[in-house]
Amino acid sequence: DGRLIFVNDEGSRTPDKIEFGKYNGARFNDGRWHLFKINRQGRKISLSVDDRHQEEYTFPRDVQFLAPGEVFLGGSLNSPAATGDLAVPNFNGGMAL
Repeated sequence: DGRLIFVNDEGSRTPDKIEFGKYNGARFNDGRWHLFKINRQGRKISLSVDDRHQEEYTFPRDVQFLAPGEVFLGGSLNSPAATGDLAVPNFNGGMAL
C-alpha cells in the first residue's frame, strides 16, 4: 500500500505500530527518494519522512539501544509473523542507507 510503518515489538506484549500515510493518504512507493529521520530523547522518539510527515512514539519502558538486538528496514525475514501481521511482505521500492 506504499505506507511506511514503524513497529516496536518487544516480544512481551502486542506490538505497537505507527503508520505514516494512514490518515493523509501519503505513499512512499513512488520511485522517488525519501528522507527518513529518527531522533531519540529518553523513551521518546520522533520520526519524520521528508520533514513533512511527523510522528512521535514513547516506548512503554526504558530501552537500551546498546543491547544486542535486531533492527529491520524494509521488512524482516518473516514480517507478518514477526509483527503479528502489522507489516506486510512485498516491499516494492528502493532504499539507501
